[in-house]
This record gives sequence, structure tokens and C-alpha cells, in this order.
Amino acid sequence: MITSETFQYQLQHVLVPLLRRWSRCYRLNIAPKDRVTAFVSQPFKPNHFLEIQIQYSSIYQEPQLTFRIWEIYTVDDVEYQRPCFPTDLSHWLNMQEFTVRLDYLHPSDRNVWYSVHGCDTAETVGSQLDHYLQRWASVYFTIFDFEFSRVFV
Repeated sequence: MITSETFQYQLQHVLVPLLRRWSRCYRLNIAPKDRVTAFVSQPFKPNHFLEIQIQYSSIYQEPQLTFRIWEIYTVDDVEYQRPCFPTDLSHWLNMQEFTVRLDYLHPSDRNVWYSVHGCDTAETVGSQLDHYLQRWASVYFTIFDFEFSRVFV
């Protein structure tokens, strides 16, 4: 578990710098203190990108990871984007043993997002607060890029 205050501090001072070093992350939106949204390219799916959001779950007292997959398409030379819901996420992501569900209703826009269930987060990353989000990202971001660990070099 991580406190909200520790999460907010590490989000800004640990996770945001890591995401800026991630070669597949081409844009970051940083909410005042408590949320970061990363826009991530999908090299093996060239007309798609990921919108990944990290925020604090006060219920679990852990980082909450949600994401959407977007498709980019063109009609009459105008580019559009629409949410994409693949039937088998394992063809898109490195699912491993993570529980991912299409069950998160975003509070601000009421759109549906995929959520990565954080039930075993404390056991996975340990309970020590130092570098908590760094350890968390090193595990959970392999869902999107199994080479994510390169940001630590």
C-alpha cells in the first residue's frame, strides 16, 4: 500500500520522468497532482495507439492503471480516431498473469476503459515506500512494452 501523499510525490518525481524516457510515449498529460495520462505508440499496430492513465485508488490504496486502445483511420483525407475493443487482448498486449477487464467507467467523461486489477500489487512490488512507483511501473508497464525496463538504464 502507498499513501495518497506518497503517490502524488512519486508520480511527479519518479513516474513522470520515467515515462518521458520511454521511447514509445509521445505525449504526457499531467493532471495537477494525482493523475498522469500517457499516449503510447503501438509499433506492431501502426494505426493504433494506447491512452494509459495512472491515478490513485483510494479503495485499494495503490496505483490504478487504466487504458484505452484507439484506432486511427482516414476518410476523405480527414483523420479520425475511435476506441478499439479487440476480442483478444493477448494479441495486443503482454498480458502475463494480469487481470484486465473492460469495466472501468471514467468519472470525468463516463467512457469505458480497460482496468488492470491491482489486487496483488503489494505482494508484487513489496511494501517499502522508497521507489514504490518505480518498482510498480517496472512490473505493470511490461503489459504495454516488455522492454519497458530500458527506461531505467
